Amino acid sequence: MQTSGSDSRLSTVAFRSAKVCQAQLSRSERRQSPSLREGRRSRGGSGVSRKPIQKSNSPKHPNQQELKTTETKRNCTLPAPSYLGHDPPKGRVMSTTQTKDEPGPASQLITKLPETRMKSSTRLLATVAAFLFLATTVASAQSPHRGRITQSFTEPVKKTVAASSESGVIQIAHIKEGDFVKEGDLLATINHNVLKKSLDIAIATAGSTARLDAAISEYDLIKSQLEAINSLVQGGHTNKYEVEQKHAENQRAYAELRAAQDELKLAALEVERIEAQIEDRKIRSKIDGFVTEIHKQPGENVSANEPQYATIVRVDKLKVRFYLDAMTLRKTKPGDQVHILVGDERSQVEAEVTYVSPIIDPDSGLGRLDVRVNNEGYQLQSGTICFWIDKTAPQSASMPDLTPSPMKQR
Repeated sequence: MQTSGSDSRLSTVAFRSAKVCQAQLSRSERRQSPSLREGRRSRGGSGVSRKPIQKSNSPKHPNQQELKTTETKRNCTLPAPSYLGHDPPKGRVMSTTQTKDEPGPASQLITKLPETRMKSSTRLLATVAAFLFLATTVASAQSPHRGRITQSFTEPVKKTVAASSESGVIQIAHIKEGDFVKEGDLLATINHNVLKKSLDIAIATAGSTARLDAAISEYDLIKSQLEAINSLVQGGHTNKYEVEQKHAENQRAYAELRAAQDELKLAALEVERIEAQIEDRKIRSKIDGFVTEIHKQPGENVSANEPQYATIVRVDKLKVRFYLDAMTLRKTKPGDQVHILVGDERSQVEAEVTYVSPIIDPDSGLGRLDVRVNNEGYQLQSGTICFWIDKTAPQSASMPDLTPSPMKQR
């Protein structure tokens, strides 16, 4: 599987590496050639100074020719230049008339020849190394991902930490590690002595009907008086003012009756509120499972920062998470029945696919796949090694022997 994004990133890395190598070579060349620095200083940093080409003039007189030859043999201590099988540079004639204290162009050329060849060899090696690096990275990026048998381990299908929503001191612990609990079972109780007293008061208030009874009696009395006045009005024995006054007293008595009834309702709600607060101080299990760890002991405090009390896991079913190649994920969907190898004995177990990731990691070419194994008899433990059976990929010599044992129904 080829990825254009990976190729472009690798090409950029190789190009930057070549540029860094070239810059380092340039700095090393500048450090190793003092004549170059001297030439730049003498010419204002414009480049390498060049020696003027010396032309040899033949002497006019034979005696002068012999004199120069004798003087040259006496003063010159440099050996004749050797070009190692190459012709001397054109346009440059070596002069052998320099003395010991003044080296000529010939000696400078002899000194520069090995250095120039060394620099050329270094550049060639750097270029070859850059091309090899680029070819290796591109080839590795373009190589397709190959699916293999993936190793994993079993996990609890559910795992929860029972915690308290209220702060306080653990008063009673109702469980211990290793116990099996069901959803809703009481695990621990936090101290709530003050709430107990508040609950007793609220219950007593809610049970008191004295005010309600008084309001009912007052309302019945005024209601009967109003009926009597209404009968007198028909006979003309009372005035209108007395009738209106009794109507007002009747409405006030009815309001007092409703207030007494509402007060009893509020008292009942207060009882429920305190009971809810006490219930919040009781830690209960949210799932069926085994208690694997208790974080707080009786007498220790639970708070908003550390509310954890106990860890509970459900292991009647186990889940296994694999990371497989894209081809395997495309052929698998949730609900499929597959077989995996479980345990050191490599027993073949049937499992159900519960999740297939729609995302593939671009670097590894792998995606997530979850399966669920039935473990009603608790024969398997969480953390048992598992292997995905990939029949399409060859096993290498470094892989463990995954030959399945006879089928075991779990």
